[in-house]
Amino acid sequence: MKSAVWKRAIKDCADPARARHFLELLDAALKTPREGTRPTAIAQVSADWLQNASAEQAEILAALFSGSNAQSNLLLANPEWLSSLDPDALRFPRRKQGLRNELDACVRPLREGRDNAAAFGQVRRFKEMGMLRIAARDLARIAPLPEITQEISDVADVCLESVWETCLLQLTAQYGDPHAEDEKGQWYLVTGCVIGLGKLGGQELNYSSDVDVMVVYGEEGKTIQSSQSTGQRPKPEARNPKSELRTVKFKVQSSRLKVQGSKSSPLDPRPSTLSVTNHAFFNRLVQAFVAELTRVTPEGTLYRIDLRLRPEGDLGPLSRSLEGYENYYSQWGQTWERMMLMKARCVAGDEGLASEFLEMIQPFRYPRSVNPRVLHEVAAMKDRIENEVVKAGEIERNVKLGRGGIREIEFSVQSLQLIHAGRQPFLQNSQTLPCLEKLAQYELLTAEQSRRLAEAYVFLREVEHRLQMEDNRQTHTIPSGLGARTRLAKLMRSNQTSNTNAQTPNTKHQTPEKLQTSNSKLQGNLKLQTPSSKDAVELSWFENALKAHTASVRAIFDSVLKAEGAETEQSPGDAGGSLPFPSQFAGFDAQWMSFLTGHAFRDPEKALRLLREFVEGPGYVHVSPRTSELALQLLTKMFKLCRRRSHSPAPRLPGSPVHRLPHAPRSTLHAPRSIPLSDPDRVLARLDSFIGAYGTRSALFEMWHHNPAFFELLVLLFDRSEFLAELAIRSPDLVDELVSSGRLQQRKRSDETLRDLRHGLEDADQHLWLRRYHQAELMRIGLRDILGLADFEQYLTELSALADACLEYALEAVLRRRRIANAPFAIIGLGKLGGAEIDYGSDLDVIFVAGAKARSMSSLIPLAAEVIDLLSRRTGQGIVFHTDARLRPDGEKGLLVNTFQAYEQYYLHRAQLWEIQTLTRARFVAGDQETGRQFQELAGRLTNFSDRREGSRSRMRTKTTESRPACYSPDWKQNIHKMRLRIQHERTPAGKDDLAIKTGVGGLMDAEFVAQVLCMENGWRETNTLRALELGRAEGALPDAAQFISSYRQLRRAEGILRRWSYEGETVLPDDPAPFYRVSVRCGFRTPETFRKAVTEWRRKIRSTYLKIFK
Repeated sequence: MKSAVWKRAIKDCADPARARHFLELLDAALKTPREGTRPTAIAQVSADWLQNASAEQAEILAALFSGSNAQSNLLLANPEWLSSLDPDALRFPRRKQGLRNELDACVRPLREGRDNAAAFGQVRRFKEMGMLRIAARDLARIAPLPEITQEISDVADVCLESVWETCLLQLTAQYGDPHAEDEKGQWYLVTGCVIGLGKLGGQELNYSSDVDVMVVYGEEGKTIQSSQSTGQRPKPEARNPKSELRTVKFKVQSSRLKVQGSKSSPLDPRPSTLSVTNHAFFNRLVQAFVAELTRVTPEGTLYRIDLRLRPEGDLGPLSRSLEGYENYYSQWGQTWERMMLMKARCVAGDEGLASEFLEMIQPFRYPRSVNPRVLHEVAAMKDRIENEVVKAGEIERNVKLGRGGIREIEFSVQSLQLIHAGRQPFLQNSQTLPCLEKLAQYELLTAEQSRRLAEAYVFLREVEHRLQMEDNRQTHTIPSGLGARTRLAKLMRSNQTSNTNAQTPNTKHQTPEKLQTSNSKLQGNLKLQTPSSKDAVELSWFENALKAHTASVRAIFDSVLKAEGAETEQSPGDAGGSLPFPSQFAGFDAQWMSFLTGHAFRDPEKALRLLREFVEGPGYVHVSPRTSELALQLLTKMFKLCRRRSHSPAPRLPGSPVHRLPHAPRSTLHAPRSIPLSDPDRVLARLDSFIGAYGTRSALFEMWHHNPAFFELLVLLFDRSEFLAELAIRSPDLVDELVSSGRLQQRKRSDETLRDLRHGLEDADQHLWLRRYHQAELMRIGLRDILGLADFEQYLTELSALADACLEYALEAVLRRRRIANAPFAIIGLGKLGGAEIDYGSDLDVIFVAGAKARSMSSLIPLAAEVIDLLSRRTGQGIVFHTDARLRPDGEKGLLVNTFQAYEQYYLHRAQLWEIQTLTRARFVAGDQETGRQFQELAGRLTNFSDRREGSRSRMRTKTTESRPACYSPDWKQNIHKMRLRIQHERTPAGKDDLAIKTGVGGLMDAEFVAQVLCMENGWRETNTLRALELGRAEGALPDAAQFISSYRQLRRAEGILRRWSYEGETVLPDDPAPFYRVSVRCGFRTPETFRKAVTEWRRKIRSTYLKIFK
């Protein structure tokens, strides 16, 4: 071709001579169609591509010809595929579902016609055509590395799916479908799946990768001939009932379909003469599957399949049941297998079964605690690999296994995942580049280290791709010959500059000189030698860049293993001391029963069973002697927290100073022991559940041994809060992360919480993100309270800050989804939210106030409703806060959103006195700040019932106006008193006034009414109850202020301890003796009687002052 377009494209490519040669061959092939090809189609392709090619079209083809001998020959053999290389078609990646649909349309008719050989041939041609397209996108720099590896992996997934399904149909036609029998004698279908590992599992496949897989099937059983004989397999009509009975070690749920009464179709249990066991069936399926994928045919070979990563390698069976894998990994799994399974995912077969498998292995591949010695195993693995490379003389030239190569990047990432991802679920990612970003976000790598590794990974993977694309050969070794190395350098150089839209790390678009400067920062001063030719410049740049990247990778790899492996192991004997209880169980029942009774266990017999399982493990799990020894040492710590019946602890009133801890280092966390366990039986049961949820008993006990304060923290947590205990059992990583990160020592303001919440603005499921974050914060605040790290006022402040941030975030998320720039209304908090005194289980009382320039209310009401829904809707993760807008004008009948002017007119002319009283706690929380400010000023004016005498000492007095609300009358205080008495009568449960610590006589509501009346009477603007009472003391307006405030604090603290148990907002003490006893102990009292007397005295003092205020 002599056109200027082709001349320029060939001149600018990495290998002009080769590009020119293949272009001439293609021109000849198009002019001489091979047999079976329509000449008119070839001529049309020729006219479209070669005669009238655009500059972009010519550049794509020249890049392909210069970069890959194998792909060039493939195009020559199939010139009709040239049309698939159109720039518009290459501009975007093909999605997996589209690939699947295209292949299925070709294969399904052949499969249904039983022409399986032709079906397999279509898969091979589909794969070759897909790889040609991907190679063109890659060499022409249309797509970055992550997009290329994703597409290669998607093509592999689709091909494997198709071959698996065809092979499955072949075997079921011969042997029938695999089934298993349930306890009732009914048969249900058993399925299988292919789990991708390695680069396929991580969706990082290269051009000539081995495809690492293993095969899982559901249950043991046998095949049963089906009466159906179509090309499609029958769908399963029942699910495996055993999937719901899995051991607590690996909890999974079946995703298969369940029989619905009479709609089930029982299968004939009589096997055919060709019936085989499920194990034999799936092993034969694997053999057929691998044989077809590796078969050499005229259409080419699909993939090299490697099954050696399965349990027991070459000596192990080709497939196993779920139970077989579970038994192997729980008993024999090794460190390298943990790392290998981090990339596991379903690539073919039953996705529901694959999900069960992945959930089952989750505690194994991402353990929550790992002995630091495993990093020595990682280093030893790398040393063994490196020694093999040294023997081959490739230590500096092998970009995968050599020094500073791809494997060291992968080992660095996976080592950090192994140590931390069990406690940090966001690190559980199978892909290298995204995981590097997350490791930097969690400060497990510095930003600089993450950047260096990412740039090196992209560079080395692209070198690997150029090596493999040349002849479609599995190689990772840079050639030793000068000409071949120079050609590779030019391919990489072209790779760096051809397309300015490629989105890869910083080295992507730099010139050799600029990249040399950048790389010199990574390795020191690497200076280009003065080149004698352009080729010498390219080669010098490439070799210097390679040295810089590999040196950087090796340095970080060494630092990761050294830093993470610095911990030393402690012997369980270091816990010290002889055991105060029998060290064995058999034959010691009497001694144990006496010991447990003496330590306040209500049901010693049941407790003994749980203790035995704690030490010796359940019958189906083998527990090592070391694990049992650790368990006994841990029980010593738990029993020290139990109440001894012969030695009652000294009482500690809830209002007395809380035991404070010094700021502990991150590795230690001391739990206060001043209050004994209120219910050791429940604690023991919760520990048993937590161990089951955690998954790996030995690893958990090792972690508790190394950090005994963590164990004591959990014991206290399980005793002090049922809500938090269940949350910890559902999500053990929440507590684990709090302890390891040191965030328990942190006090957070609402702006800090909001900043954290905004990290989830991009999440598709905002309900899920908000609830997970809310649960994590509830755990942090609750533990700070339980451990004495936050006093009564601090935890109320932090819960209120959390509520403020959640409201503001919910509004931001709604506005962002609707693409609204500015908040059209203000959210005003009332009640405990307005007073910034949110307690456990508190509702959020809010009203929505629009500004004067607001649009019609009909357009704003859905926004407010969506904010409420985001916070209040009950999902599988629960709710965030129950948000209540019924305190708005006219209650539920009123508009959810109304203008400021409408609110002002309502409060001035129609509001009742109690509605004005609620405004004493009105506070702007989120949204339009100007409207919020105006409303707060309005609330101040409306609640100012002072006589406006001059010379008042209060600096908190609000401005007054000429008018008061219509509900005002000179006897307004008596009207509020009557309202309080009515609440006392109507809301206090009959016969339980002595237990109703909020609404009963002298309850918390007395103190709140006192605070609000003081503010109204004196014109103060203070929304917080305690601060208003303190202001009353400072102003001399509160009789018996010291004892009143002290009694309020202690009663409010008792309420918090009560509410912390279930987060349900209880305000009535339990009347049953057993739970009343537990509340008494948690409040620090020796007996329930002393607690009851204390509560009565606090309430007497509160009511006494209340009556003086309302005299």
